[in-house]
Amino acid sequence: MKRYIIIALIIIGALGIEAYEWYAISQINTPDVSYKELQTDIDLLTEKNASLISENKKLKTMSEENTKLIKELQEQSAIVSAKLNVIEQGEIELLIDKLKDRDYTGTYNEEYTWYTAAEALGTIGKPAIPYLIKKIDTEDEYERSLVFYALLLASQADNVKEFAGDDYIKITDSFNPEAQEEMKQEVLKWWEKYKDKF
Repeated sequence: MKRYIIIALIIIGALGIEAYEWYAISQINTPDVSYKELQTDIDLLTEKNASLISENKKLKTMSEENTKLIKELQEQSAIVSAKLNVIEQGEIELLIDKLKDRDYTGTYNEEYTWYTAAEALGTIGKPAIPYLIKKIDTEDEYERSLVFYALLLASQADNVKEFAGDDYIKITDSFNPEAQEEMKQEVLKWWEKYKDKF
């Protein structure tokens, strides 16, 4: 091998760069591997390439199937969400109607009245508030008292705290008819501040 390098250097010196280029090309054209080995390598590469193409097609198919599944799941989710919304609206409307029912109560600690509809609306929170706002001018004093009480509770629900923080409707005595006009103003001031969130 050293002899070839020395000869190449002599040729380069004597003949210049053209001779070196010829020598370099002759080395490329006379590889140390046999044709059979090259053909084996080519066959392996062709097989790997075919395998990669097949995998790529599978991945593309899986990606298309996943995209279809995601779209179907989104559609199903929207349908379920709409149905839950209808159920929730029906529940809210039923509870709003029950606010005036003086018998729709319970007791706790043997001495306190549990205003079932108002408590339930307070637990629902954000979705109940627009319905309660519409009921704020009811002529029924008992119902109006429970509307204020439900608003107090609903404005403190977690789904309202997400945008209002600790700013809730502060009502002191919802059963005092003389204080209800002042409470109404407090409610409307709060509503004006956050109504775009509903």
